[in-house]
Amino acid sequence: MYAHSKPRTTMGYSFNLYLDRAISAKELTRLKSLPDQTERKEAEKIMATKPLQIFLYLRYPGNTLKIYVERKATQKQWDAAKQRVNPNYYKAGPVELNDYLEAVLKQAQRINEANVLEGRQTTREQLRELIDRLNLKQTGPKQLTLAEAYEEFLKMADHHRAANTRKNYVTVKNHLYEYAKVKRKPLDFNLFTTAFPNVYSEYLSKQLLGYNTIAKHLRILKTFLFFCSDERGYNQLQDFRKWKSLSEKAKEVHTLTKEELMKLYNHTFDSKCYNQVRDVFCFACFTGLRYSDVENLRWQAIKDGSIQVLPVKTRHRDSKPITIPLNPFAKQILEKYKGQERPLPVISSQKTNEYLKKMGAAIKLNDPVKILTHTGSTTTESYVPKHQILTFHVARKTFITTSLILGIPERVVREFSGHKTEKDFAKYVKLADTYKEQHMLNAWSLEAFADPKEKEEQKTNFKETITEELQTI
Repeated sequence: MYAHSKPRTTMGYSFNLYLDRAISAKELTRLKSLPDQTERKEAEKIMATKPLQIFLYLRYPGNTLKIYVERKATQKQWDAAKQRVNPNYYKAGPVELNDYLEAVLKQAQRINEANVLEGRQTTREQLRELIDRLNLKQTGPKQLTLAEAYEEFLKMADHHRAANTRKNYVTVKNHLYEYAKVKRKPLDFNLFTTAFPNVYSEYLSKQLLGYNTIAKHLRILKTFLFFCSDERGYNQLQDFRKWKSLSEKAKEVHTLTKEELMKLYNHTFDSKCYNQVRDVFCFACFTGLRYSDVENLRWQAIKDGSIQVLPVKTRHRDSKPITIPLNPFAKQILEKYKGQERPLPVISSQKTNEYLKKMGAAIKLNDPVKILTHTGSTTTESYVPKHQILTFHVARKTFITTSLILGIPERVVREFSGHKTEKDFAKYVKLADTYKEQHMLNAWSLEAFADPKEKEEQKTNFKETITEELQTI
């Protein structure tokens, strides 16, 4: 829709959109050629952080007009060729802003065409009136409370964000409103001072939210404030631009080994409910589906030995279904529930996770696993039996790592899992590579190639040593 890069020209009149006071390409080339790159880095920092006014530039024989359109973007967010914001960098409603810019150009062009037909020149006042009309300024600027602005932010998310993203926005709103209530602070834009991230992080940590979750909350609030400031003009306070983003801490990837998975798959529990939870969990281990996708699975999505899934978590209007072939184990599970209304007997995620821990304990999934706890800048390690960390999401991680270990190419596994970025997928590749490396070292160890007699002598000596040590206790 916004693919054009040439100026709009009609009867000698050209219409363009530019950023005011942007650093020119010529200046950037000069900075890159300097031996000392300090000046270039400073310029790049300004391009990434300083919002600039967008203006409409009308050029016609003998004159030019420059009108600000009351929208801002940083130079990094601006695509100069398309004369639009780049959705990869501008996160505060890029579709809406680009629609607005399109409306400015189209309507300015119509005004100019009418003037040309009547032998008049387009005036600054006419274009100013157009901008005011598009911004509803006939009755004065629109003023919204923070609560009203957040509801508008959620409406934008309804159309341009995945369902799970909108759900996160609602969670952030609920915590923010509760914070204002507990701290007896007015729910308005004055909340967002320079000190807000530290104070709010401390509050959220007392609500038992993890470090990465707090980082996500602050990131979403910053997106909201950019929306209110640069996109809609509801907020004039700019302290939020000084907030430093919390970098997410690395998480441990917990999975079942192939042997542990098959141990669970082949185990029959006394409880019918446990057996059903086992089937649903193992099905996810064999297909890589999230809980929300298993819960929404219907027979109609299963055909020709495959399932077609439109992931709930990342679903938006441009989403495409993912096709996942069913392996023999997944087919065996589905066969059990043939004739039922739904393919799998899914219960609530809370109960599922509760039962999984008990089931893991019952089949002795007791290998120690590392848990990282992040508090501020401090990270602590602890170890717990594997069954204690068993949740439904372990199934998806098990599918990905097991598939990689079994030799399925990364590209194919990513197509099945729906991961869009290398960064999110890299942790699974690293884990699979570590597993393969350990097996390689074990297979090619000195012990593996030792003389059978020597190996037997080593075992005997080891047993004798342990026996002697035990007798001395």
